[in-house]
Amino acid sequence: MANEWDKEINIENLSPEERLRYEYAQREEARRMSQENLGYFVPPSLSHETIASRFRHWEHSALGEEVGYSDIPFQYTANRLIYFCHNCGCFGYKQSDPHELFKCYCCRSRNLSLYRAGELSMKMREFPTIGTNMQDVFNRRRERLRARRRAR
Repeated sequence: MANEWDKEINIENLSPEERLRYEYAQREEARRMSQENLGYFVPPSLSHETIASRFRHWEHSALGEEVGYSDIPFQYTANRLIYFCHNCGCFGYKQSDPHELFKCYCCRSRNLSLYRAGELSMKMREFPTIGTNMQDVFNRRRERLRARRRAR
């Protein structure tokens, strides 16, 4: 009961990783609030835990250490914002948060859908018949080359 008054997080008592998480969350919240006031919106992004669990590359760094919150590519790649225009078929990506008046750069239509790159990847894994899987192409090539070697 004596410590009930202290509801704020004391940054000095946090571990370096917890401090990075806390500071990141604070910056993200401040950015969201300032963007919303200017007419921008921030589509939901994938959490670090989701990215680390769904994408093997981000599980561990090259040195065998876990990827930290300060790693910029960790947040940037899977959370890259991609748009698809349903009017002309154009697609592209946004480097910043989109404005509420965002339109297709090609046909100026507002008939768009915004996705995170990681969301698309996870959805495409559920439906493997969409697109061309390059692992299948590579495996067919490897079998073709093996057959040629056997024939020699």
